[in-house]
Amino acid sequence: MEAFNEFLASQGMTGLTVRSHKSIHIIGTTGKPAKKIIHLLYNDAPTVLDRKADVARRILAKGTSHPRRSWPVAVL
Repeated sequence: MEAFNEFLASQGMTGLTVRSHKSIHIIGTTGKPAKKIIHLLYNDAPTVLDRKADVARRILAKGTSHPRRSWPVAVL
């Protein structure tokens, strides 16, 4: 999780919320930072799961239907 958080910091995203539950770690954010992370992970990615790529495309195209809801960006 540290390496991923450092990667995000190198892309200008700092102060993200990191939560853990047993062996699962989640970086949660909303709004523009979330869209930027989604863009970094899924835009022109050579390998993606179709269902996740579809959700990423919808979010980047028009936002979510729940603008105040916090979506976990990465679960590692």
